[in-house]
Order: sequence, then C-alpha cells, then structure tokens
Amino acid sequence: PLQAARRAPNPAVVVLMLPWVNEPGRLEDLCLASMYARWPNHTGCLEAFCECAGTNAWPTSKRGKMRVRAMISATCLHDPNTSLVHAWSEGRENLIPLDHEVFNRVADFLSGFDGLVAGV
Repeated sequence: PLQAARRAPNPAVVVLMLPWVNEPGRLEDLCLASMYARWPNHTGCLEAFCECAGTNAWPTSKRGKMRVRAMISATCLHDPNTSLVHAWSEGRENLIPLDHEVFNRVADFLSGFDGLVAGV
C-alpha cells in the first residue's frame, strides 16, 4: 500500500487501502462519516431503522453499504434511487461532501501522487 510500482510501458500503479492502511473498514465508512455530519437529523432515524430492521446483526461490510444506501435514499430528493456511484452527479444535494475531514488523508495522498510516481 501507498508504494508506486511500474512495469514499462504501463503507467505507475499504487494501492490505496480505504479507509486507510491498517485500518479496518471500507469506502462506505468514510462516506457515512461525511453523511452523518451533513445530515445530523437523519442519523438517529437511520440507527433506529437499522435496529428495528435487524440490520445491525449483518456483517460489517453489508451494514455500511446498507446505511449509505438508506442515507442516499432519504436525502436525495432528485432521485432516491441514486447509487453510490452517482452520488456526486449533477443535480444531487451534496449527498456526501468530499470536503469533510474524513477524506483529508486520501486527498493529501492523491495531491502528492505525481511526485510519488515520478521516480518510479
């Protein structure tokens, strides 16, 4: 992770683990932190729904995906059926703000990517 590798003539490749190296989780964990900050009034409702629906017993990876999907559906008036892939598409209600601090390490890493791969 975080090390550039290249085999000519191919471009450099870097593995970036999410939420970060040696931290358990996935992309949905980052998204949820941002969404909870953006939509604080929805957080308690979502947690109550998850408890009632029994999804808290699901495997961690599936719980995060379900929560992101539910939050998108509850907050996207434009299209409640929006998937995570399209959450940042035009016309959406800033569903998952990328300027949230939870994304800082990823943004910092990506901003230095050119320098990382230049010497490989």
